[in-house]
Amino acid sequence: MTALGKFGNLQYGQFLGATRVRREVYGFSLSRMAPEIPAEEMPMHMHEDASFVFVIRGAYISSARNAGALCHGPALIFNPAGTRHRDRFQRLEGTFLGISIARDTLQRANQCARLREHATCFQNADVVATAQRIGRECLAWNQSSPLLVEGLCLELLASMGAPQAPPEKHPPNWLKVAHELLNDRFTEPLQIDELSAAVGVHPVHFVRAFRQHAGCTPGEYVRRRRIERAATLLAGSDEPIASVAALAGFADQSHFSKLFRRYRRMSPAEYRRGCGTGRFAADRNVHDAQDGGRGIVRS
Repeated sequence: MTALGKFGNLQYGQFLGATRVRREVYGFSLSRMAPEIPAEEMPMHMHEDASFVFVIRGAYISSARNAGALCHGPALIFNPAGTRHRDRFQRLEGTFLGISIARDTLQRANQCARLREHATCFQNADVVATAQRIGRECLAWNQSSPLLVEGLCLELLASMGAPQAPPEKHPPNWLKVAHELLNDRFTEPLQIDELSAAVGVHPVHFVRAFRQHAGCTPGEYVRRRRIERAATLLAGSDEPIASVAALAGFADQSHFSKLFRRYRRMSPAEYRRGCGTGRFAADRNVHDAQDGGRGIVRS
């Protein structure tokens, strides 16, 4: 349980509850938690930094706008910096994901989208789906998760307010540069902040435009590129599977095998055997072309 500081202030990354999983990415601190303070004992407290509370499961009492008398998960609540409340679970049953937003990240997001000035509850399908994806990724963490989660958190921020500029109808010129950068460096650890700076656009605008025109987040794109490289190596070399994982940018064989099975519906060994019999010859040619090309891979 997080102890309340003087005057009941909670600092960056702090939420009231029992922490089950904690993750850190650039600009955000994420904690998957369970309630442990009875509703009648919840003290008034203030969050010094802006945050999201994603109610995954359970009945939640919140003073946020649109929350109603009782908010049932899944629901996402945005709390601006300085929010003072007694938001709590009705019973000690439930799960939530707390996402603290770093101050510089929030300030830059405000430059790209006018964020809410009051605590607000969102239950629309797109926002909830993005929050659910973040929650699942926190449980299945691997070396490609930080880039993916950073992008998804920025998408949540973008959805909290009206954009300062209308979306572009056609792919901007910088998007081609971004794809070239990702294709050249997809085996490396990357950050949205770094990628957006390289092409000269705002991080929030970067993730929003990337999904609009590429059909996926930058993190998803990188993950698919790694799977494609691995498929090419499995089909065209005798490298051990552990070596294939490393060459494709995966930290270890275990994570690689799980992701490969998720995307290909078979293990790396099964895929290699299928290539050896000519079963996946056409599939292999597609991946060879993608490995050398600069096309957009859609989700």
